[in-house]
Amino acid sequence: LHGTPRGLKERFEESVNSLRHLIQKAEPGLENPLWLSQGVFILSDNELSGEQYENSPAMNPQKNQRARIGIPDLIRITYGEHGPLLEVGDIKSSSSPRYYQKWQVAFYALLLKELVRSQAIPAEVADTAFLLTPGETAAIQYHDFDIRPYTAAFPALFKNLARLMSHPAAEAIYQLQQHCATCDYFEFCYTQALATEDIQFLPQLTRGELWKLRDLGLKTMDAAGKWFETSEGEIFSPHQRERIEGRLSAFQTNRIALLRKQTRVFPKNISAAIFVHIVKDPVSLTPCTISTATENLPPQIWNLEEEGGYETFSREFVKIWHEHIEYGKGPHIVHFGMWTDQEVGLFEKLGVSDSHRTDIRQMIRRHFDLPAPGSLTFFAMSCLLGLKPRPNPQESLFHPDEDISPENSLMLLEKLWRWALGYLESEWDQESWDLETENTPLTSYLHFVEEERHRQEEDIIALQEYNLEERVERFRAIGPLIFLGTMLDEEGRFLYNFKLSEERRVSKFREGDFLKLARVGVYDLQSGFSVILANDDQNTGQLSLLSRQGRLAVNKNISYSLEEDASDWNTPKLLHAVHTVFSEDMPHPLFRVFSGQWIGEQSQDSLHWARNWLRNEGAAAQLNTTQQHALELPFHHSLSMIEGPPGTGKTYLLGWILIALIRHAREERRPLRIAVSALTHHAIDQVLKKVVQLINECRLEGFPGRCVKWGRWNDEENTSSEMWEPGIQVESCDNAEDILASPYLIMGATGYGLYGLFQSRNGDFPRMFDWVIFDEASQILVPQALLSLIYGKGKFLFLGDVRQLPPIVIGDYEKEQSETDVQQSVLGLLLNLYGPEQRIRLDMSYRMNREICEFPSRTWYDSGLCPAPGNADSRLTLNRIVRENIPGESVDPEEAKNCKQELIFDEILDPEKPVVLVLADHHGAHQESETEAEIMAQIAFRLISTCHLSADQLALISPHRAQNNTIRKRLSMLLGEKNDRLPLIDTVERVQGAERDVVIFGFTSSDADHVMSRFLNNPNRFNVAITRARHKLIVVGSRAFFSAIPHTEKALHANQCFKTFFEYCQLSSYLLSHPEEFG
Repeated sequence: LHGTPRGLKERFEESVNSLRHLIQKAEPGLENPLWLSQGVFILSDNELSGEQYENSPAMNPQKNQRARIGIPDLIRITYGEHGPLLEVGDIKSSSSPRYYQKWQVAFYALLLKELVRSQAIPAEVADTAFLLTPGETAAIQYHDFDIRPYTAAFPALFKNLARLMSHPAAEAIYQLQQHCATCDYFEFCYTQALATEDIQFLPQLTRGELWKLRDLGLKTMDAAGKWFETSEGEIFSPHQRERIEGRLSAFQTNRIALLRKQTRVFPKNISAAIFVHIVKDPVSLTPCTISTATENLPPQIWNLEEEGGYETFSREFVKIWHEHIEYGKGPHIVHFGMWTDQEVGLFEKLGVSDSHRTDIRQMIRRHFDLPAPGSLTFFAMSCLLGLKPRPNPQESLFHPDEDISPENSLMLLEKLWRWALGYLESEWDQESWDLETENTPLTSYLHFVEEERHRQEEDIIALQEYNLEERVERFRAIGPLIFLGTMLDEEGRFLYNFKLSEERRVSKFREGDFLKLARVGVYDLQSGFSVILANDDQNTGQLSLLSRQGRLAVNKNISYSLEEDASDWNTPKLLHAVHTVFSEDMPHPLFRVFSGQWIGEQSQDSLHWARNWLRNEGAAAQLNTTQQHALELPFHHSLSMIEGPPGTGKTYLLGWILIALIRHAREERRPLRIAVSALTHHAIDQVLKKVVQLINECRLEGFPGRCVKWGRWNDEENTSSEMWEPGIQVESCDNAEDILASPYLIMGATGYGLYGLFQSRNGDFPRMFDWVIFDEASQILVPQALLSLIYGKGKFLFLGDVRQLPPIVIGDYEKEQSETDVQQSVLGLLLNLYGPEQRIRLDMSYRMNREICEFPSRTWYDSGLCPAPGNADSRLTLNRIVRENIPGESVDPEEAKNCKQELIFDEILDPEKPVVLVLADHHGAHQESETEAEIMAQIAFRLISTCHLSADQLALISPHRAQNNTIRKRLSMLLGEKNDRLPLIDTVERVQGAERDVVIFGFTSSDADHVMSRFLNNPNRFNVAITRARHKLIVVGSRAFFSAIPHTEKALHANQCFKTFFEYCQLSSYLLSHPEEFG
């Protein structure tokens, strides 16, 4: 009876019986959950379902006889909406849930789902699971999480495992990293790498770089060094090549090399360095002691596990911090090694930001090439520099330092710091050392705006690390440029004309951008001339510049480049608005909007008027039921939100709302001024054009309003050709008095434009507009939105789609200790603050057919988006030759290959397959893939030349400008003389709002370093790309992309839609493979 062992099969049968018994007890009204502890679940071959598992030895015992066994600590049984509900959980000793622990529990849930299906158990397995960990304040802390991202990734994971397990262990492909040291098989891999592949010991070698070296057969540092000396291959980018060569040289010469003296890793105005060493519990990884030392104070050690330990440390640390703030200088934290979230949190609670601390290990890696193989440790640095006390040797080159005392760690930290300061020189000043411990909206947004400014500056300054060729390849520079001469423009301003001396590549720069003109070869790009890009003719390669600082001293014998300008004019305006609205001393009325306290119902008379107008003049709009309810919202609430999924007519609806608001005000004989704002001029212009178009086309007589654009406006795009008497036009105006004298006004302007219009730099934000209406409100951040909202009298309307392109944010602020989600869009924030009565989501797409609409509707819109009847069954109409047979063996092999290729393209273009996913075999591609470019260009060529599809009906989209440039060149070559007009070829950001009959979207990337990047792995960007199509959607992607497994939980959630899209195409027979031999 004492610990008698029982077989797994016996425990499995007992677990199933117990589970059935507990499920019978789970009835409606069950107050407390029922629990099954330590249940054993075993699956056999005939208990697995779904073709996604059938080819995997990891899940198929016919190919691998290992059993699939799961023993979750707990199963919670409750009664859900559809009956008994099972939720899997585990108990862990770590202080917080770990990513790998969630994978484990998700696998248990997968086994339980298969068991419930195969055993016909009358229950449902929940899409959530839970982990129990030790709590800080309570005995147990409960963490629930969504298992659907894990479930979506399991098929790819099993296929990857099957591929690995199909080869002998000695042939396994791996990369040694620091976390490998805890693995039971580390010694085998480590010994093998030392003997056969010492290139793995090259510091900071990425997965993508290692793959490229292996692909070249370079397994040793000696072989790699010789290859780089003699080869010029393009497999590595110039920056990659430079960094790898530098590291190899450090080993070959056994010398430390300084890469760059200037640094922005730490500020130059430091009064004292505070050295910090943290010791963590080896099991829970919870910080248990903190040791600190300064250059003039002895080390101090605080035990965080003692009662009041952290509070004592906090008081002493804050005291030391404030003592060292003097005469424009302040303290700075120095530590060795990347901190965990918990370690960062210890100091964030005290108000210490990232700019107040430096990881000296990261700094050394960034500025020095060291002959230090494997991981960089105190032991390695003490050997290289002869520092004392020297720590004990590590077990391997990838093991961390062991048995090093806090006192010795602090001593080595100080010596490393002094050594680094002897070679490095900071380029920036810290502006504030305030410790903001209160996370109010004011402090959160102020910190966010300042941090974004700092990161933006860092991003631009970092470009100096790349040569001109690579800056051009990244589309962040134009050059080399040759000065041609000057001329006067129509306004009498000097234009400086330049011409590219090499083939033109696309850049991110647009006419009107503020830039820097720098001499080629100069290091400090920001020391160049301040200019404005006035004209840019990409066909001739000529461009014209305006000077922002007097005459330019340029020379025809010198080459120049156009660079990004790090100057910042917008941050002071944003800070001004944030201070005004969120000030705790004198809160602005808008403060109530962003705290969820804005109450403002319109009178019932207004609502009745709107409904009556819809039956009369508004009947011309032919709005559907949901659109009519959306139009009524601003007549019912003074703050409302309209979500507009792809193709639902959001801009069309907004045009009618503006017309109705003006009509209503005129009937009530009261003036009405409306500000229409957005992040971009383009979005504002589209709204103004739509209003004018509706008034003119529907001949709305007696419309009293003026439609005015403040700022940029292209008169050539006006709608004068569609005018009728007495129709209206969009007016371009820069006379503030003239605009504001209009009693009925629809004025378009960005927030920055309004700030200049009202000269708010002098401190005044006049409340001039009865309504402030935001289009594309899902793309604008709260500080940016304030610059428009602050001029409103109290009525606001926001339109956008939080499932499409989000705001542009450089940093990651999700881990910060703040209740304010600063990186959320203004629309996203307000949707969370206000109830369903103040918002509506449009639900009918007038663009996509049923098949194209199905996946985005299910994935992002709760299955609530449906195609309009007029386009639900639409199909692409093509004029083409139908091939049904493959030539026999007697036919010429090349002809047979060509015929097979045509059959593949015919299947891709089949109108009865409105959605197609084409899998391509390539790897190592980052921003350009010749394979995908060829496939996309060949499809487009056949659509245009063979099927006679107009170029205007086609769009080719990829995430990177480099890929679009490659596609453009290849398609131009294929079309030859027919190349009179190319289809739309652009990035996702540039096509939002556009639509085409056929959309071809390519992922491009297959490089291990980039397939899971935040940029590429973006569900919102994918949503925008695939919802541009009316009749046919073709997606091209590499197997490497769809089989990649994210390394973080955040990336896994973002990647879920791509895994589910693959499964959707597979189950719907939309999945096609493009043979490698066809390009």
